[in-house]
Amino acid sequence: MPAVNEQRIYLHKHSRREFRQRMQSGELKACIIPVAATEQHLEHLAMEHDWRSVMHIATEVASRMQPAVIVALAMNIGISEHHMQHIGTLTALPGSWLGVLFDTIRSMHQAGFQQILVLNGHGGNVAPCLGIWGQFQQRLAFSAPHPAAKQPPRQHPANLHFVSYWDLLPKEIAEATLQTKRWPGHAQEF
Repeated sequence: MPAVNEQRIYLHKHSRREFRQRMQSGELKACIIPVAATEQHLEHLAMEHDWRSVMHIATEVASRMQPAVIVALAMNIGISEHHMQHIGTLTALPGSWLGVLFDTIRSMHQAGFQQILVLNGHGGNVAPCLGIWGQFQQRLAFSAPHPAAKQPPRQHPANLHFVSYWDLLPKEIAEATLQTKRWPGHAQEF
């Protein structure tokens, strides 16, 4: 597989001009927003495991779909209150975390993206997201683009999706591959 061209895949590697030109040309079609956590994974894995894993998967997807897909920076602090007894865990309150996530989604939608995937890599983020997802979609049914985009307000709802990467693994493959037959698991085989 060819080397990843970070300049084209990651939003944060673009200058303002480069990003604007790619958006205005219509080259960019979709955005991936990785979300995860920094927390304990027993004694054998680094606390970066969740966000590094989801960022790796997002990068692989974007590299295979170039030049149409861009990856935003990962939200590497998740909802991890259940792990706070383990020092080093970073957590956010669900309301605060969901507010930052919505603002990130809204920012990408306002930049011109209608196809937005929030790719999750942490189990603690699932229930809060699923509980509010319909409201996120409703709020993005109408958007006013950023003034620099020089476009009139539009009625273009975001095609907004939330998925945990382990939900994309077919059961047959997991059962044939994993010794434990369990996934996603936490700091385990998966």
